[in-house]
Amino acid sequence: MKNVKILIVEDENLSSLVLKKILVKKGEFENIFLAKNGIEAINMVKEKKFDLILMDVQMEEMDGLEATTIIRGINKHYQEVPILIITGFAMKGDKEKCLNAGATEYISKPVDNCILIETVKFQLEKFLKK
Repeated sequence: MKNVKILIVEDENLSSLVLKKILVKKGEFENIFLAKNGIEAINMVKEKKFDLILMDVQMEEMDGLEATTIIRGINKHYQEVPILIITGFAMKGDKEKCLNAGATEYISKPVDNCILIETVKFQLEKFLKK
């Protein structure tokens, strides 16, 4: 899975670097790209085909739920690409809001490294079989 392209959308620089480090070290992924908000993510997916997106919810300029909904409408590829919401929102109903916005999966913060890697690998395997 070294050739897959993963986009991390996270406005906190330290959080995005930690996620990238986990994916590179424990998941052995190499092609990791970073976006600081939903607008930047939308512009990036219009230029490049990503195989998986990790999306924070709470961001300046455009939140992850709005960005996810827009990304799903860009083209057929992005209707199917896994979008994993990673968020500190852990209130009742938050998972449903994320899934209703078009997220494939919901992971709450603080992120468990093993769960993150297992979820990313599972979703990529499922997506790449299509």
